[in-house]
Amino acid sequence: AARRTWTVADIVLERVRTPEGAFSGALLASTIEEFKPDVVTIVHGDCSDAEWAAAVGTLTQLINSGLLTSVIVIAAERLLDGLQDLNTAGVEVQGLDPSSASQAEISSSLELEFLARQSASVDVRALVGGTGATYVSQVRAAELATRYIARRRECPVAAVDIDSGTTVHWATPDMSEVLVRADIDVSGNVAQILRGNPTAILGRLPFPASQEDVVHWVLNRMLRPRTVTENPRDLAIEMALAVEAVRMMTAGAREHLALSACIIGGTPFIDWPNAALASLALLDALEPEPVSGVVQIVLDTDGLVTAAGAVGESSPAMAAAILDNDLLSPTAMAIVVSGSGGEGDVAVRGSLDVPGKQPVRFSVACGGMHRFESLADGATISLTCESGFTIGDATTRQFTIDRSNMVHSKSSNRIDPGDVGIIIDARGRPLPSTGDIATRYQQIATWQDALGIQR
Repeated sequence: AARRTWTVADIVLERVRTPEGAFSGALLASTIEEFKPDVVTIVHGDCSDAEWAAAVGTLTQLINSGLLTSVIVIAAERLLDGLQDLNTAGVEVQGLDPSSASQAEISSSLELEFLARQSASVDVRALVGGTGATYVSQVRAAELATRYIARRRECPVAAVDIDSGTTVHWATPDMSEVLVRADIDVSGNVAQILRGNPTAILGRLPFPASQEDVVHWVLNRMLRPRTVTENPRDLAIEMALAVEAVRMMTAGAREHLALSACIIGGTPFIDWPNAALASLALLDALEPEPVSGVVQIVLDTDGLVTAAGAVGESSPAMAAAILDNDLLSPTAMAIVVSGSGGEGDVAVRGSLDVPGKQPVRFSVACGGMHRFESLADGATISLTCESGFTIGDATTRQFTIDRSNMVHSKSSNRIDPGDVGIIIDARGRPLPSTGDIATRYQQIATWQDALGIQR
């Protein structure tokens, strides 16, 4: 119930237009009457003057009926001058000409307005009772935890959560950033992902599908937003949508996120029955290529990132103990092989050495993946990159993982292959893509087969 209270905005687009694409004042009125918002923000954008007049007329009727008491208008000055009908007793109307402010300034103004209204309407002290506890927002809590993990591990860390919006935290030992989109997720707001790049979604599926197939899946999810995905086909579609959601909102931060040496996954990744699928989705979404060449993937199955961050405001030592003892156990370890080559070229050769057994030699082709589910005690994996390929920085072509102490050759940090094991990712960066959609399906299927993901 508390989580649902964060559904504070509804973006009205297609639902106020007829099947023919014409704006409908009646549909706008019914949508607002259903949602009952505290504030309506109306943006002129590229609509016609006739549509604008119809929208303003509808809002005027809703104001006169007492349903609306606050309206924010973002439009050219000539349009703002024509809003006298909205200025009635007891109604707050704010206008802003987008030519007089940057997008960042407009966004900041709207956010500050929301925070001010939230502070005025939510009695945080009443929520936490007389316990003396400190209220910490979900975003703030996750930011604190991510920053701590980055300092603790001495490496860049990213945390991804797609639940009632999409949030991506990124932190280094020295700084942190957060990206939030409340209007994009894989539940009630899943339709917003289709407004990005529908072709890219199809290109992430291991089987042939049409845009109509994906649209029908999205419509069903909107009707049942809390459905738990179980069968392989539905999981593949949800994974494609989740990856695209993250990539849509992180397009301007890829360079930073690519340095992540630890990736923490929340919802929906923790709900999937196959942790290897979740690991692959996080690798696809962020395309990490850290300096060390090693990425630790952690699935926060118990929601400890937010919980520990909230506790950390009042008890840092307790929060640190939670994160150190309960969260920092990785789900998978990925070794990222950088470089490029032709189809079929070998990117890296390796040997798995187990005491008392013959060495097992293997190779991973350029554009491919390989997985070791586990390592026996005393086992060692030795990797040698072919010409044109490296692991981590440009000088590293030899790489060794020793199971006896779980330390790899590029860092003194302890590592653990986790439940999924060790993934060798030789797909290159950016991830390969092809115009031949049939070849692309096969490529995705090959990657999933290599990680033991059921299709």
